[in-house]
This record gives sequence, C-alpha cells and structure tokens, in this order.
Amino acid sequence: MTSIFSRFANLRRSVKPIASPAVSSQDTEVTAAEQAKFLECIKAEIQAQHSQLQIEEKGDVLHILPVQLQIRAQITSRTVHADAVVECQVVRLYQDQLIPDYVEDVLAGIGENSVDAAHKGALVFTTGVFTTILDSLERRHQSEYDFYTVEADQQIQWHQIFGPVMVQGFWRTHIEEIKEEHLTALLRPLLHDKLPNQLLSWMKMYVARLPSGELIVECLLNNQHWPEAVALLRCEAEMWPAVDEFMAQRQFVAFRRCM
Repeated sequence: MTSIFSRFANLRRSVKPIASPAVSSQDTEVTAAEQAKFLECIKAEIQAQHSQLQIEEKGDVLHILPVQLQIRAQITSRTVHADAVVECQVVRLYQDQLIPDYVEDVLAGIGENSVDAAHKGALVFTTGVFTTILDSLERRHQSEYDFYTVEADQQIQWHQIFGPVMVQGFWRTHIEEIKEEHLTALLRPLLHDKLPNQLLSWMKMYVARLPSGELIVECLLNNQHWPEAVALLRCEAEMWPAVDEFMAQRQFVAFRRCM
C-alpha cells in the first residue's frame, strides 16, 4: 500500500522515540490556556485533512458535523527534557449512535516545545484514530478484507477499516515491507470470539523493540487491554529483522458490523 504510506511520510519523519531517562528533565504544569490550545490544534488538523466537515467549538468540546462526533482532549502531564518536550495527551471521541462510551487515544506528544508537542499529538490523532473512525461512520472500507463471525448460529459480516501504520526507527526506511492489514491478520483468529454485539468496535496496537531486544507491546480492544493479542504481537516483534536499532509500529483499526 505504497500510496497510503507515502501520504504520511512527513508524519513519520517527525515522530521520535522518547528521550532517554538519563537526560535531565522537569515536570511542568499545564495551564488552562494550553489545554485550550491543544483542542485548537486538533480542530485545525481536522480542518486541514477533512475540509468538508463543519466543526463547532462549545466550551471544551468539539462538535463535528454532519457525523455527530464529539471530541474532548486533555494534556495530563508534561515533561521538559533538555532536547524535547514530552506530553501525555488523552483524546476521547463520542458518537451516541455507534460508539458505546467513547474511543480513547492516549498519545505521547513530542516536540521541540509545548506548542510543537501539541501540534504533533493533534497530527497523530487526526491521521490515525479520527480518520479511521470517520471512514467507519461514512462506510468507507475495502470489501476484500471483510470477515465473518458466528453469533447464535448466524453469520455476522464485519468490515475492517485500517488506519495507517505509523512507524519509528528502522521501519522508516523499510516502509515498503509493511502491509496495513498484517498485524490485524495475525489477531483475526482471536477476534472471532472477542468482538461484542455492537455496531462498531476498534483496536489500537503499539509494537516496539529496543536495541537491547526489550519489547514494548500494547493492544487495546474497545479501550480494554487484550493480553492474548499482546502475546501474539510480541511473537511478531521477536521475528523482526535482527538489527541494533529502535523500531516501532502503531496502528488503529475499526470493525464495523454489516447490517
């Protein structure tokens, strides 16, 4: 899927691993004005990528029309390193008809300063989670990736909507080796028993391997940790090329039940 990945080339160049703990750092408070600025960054990024949407800002909530999405965002912590600012950013998406509770994205916004970190987090959220959910709501999918589960002796058809695979380290120069459906295909046998009886489900995966060989793996299904999937993704990361480099992949995927 070269065309998809080339679309996000600038994004990949901007994402950097978190600074080493050995670098002196300082935690700083986040002001109300800075919280509002982060929400403004998300609004601006959505407008840049999806100019057809209408966005109304009401207090600390963005209302996205006509898809009836609401967005809340918060910077929960900020650490200033000698060479970077790292923020923990939490963004939640609400949609009463299709999304039970909310879709949550927890980001590491990394930049040269706090404004840059806010822009980087907004870019990653909009490119990954927001666009994938928007495609789900507007029924954009590739039918060749549909699959079926069985519920009460009935076959249920599911559409898969893949967000872009965002990469770090080694994978930046080997992007042609990555297929957007690969990680989800590894987990599909497990998905048959895990997808709940609801119209929309979602999954977020982060797989990283440090130069030491240590693995950092996370998989969330509908905001809940999924240990069985983590075990399979760890096996996948152990088979990655044996090079002395940091490497990571991050992807958000949605599953829409066909009605």
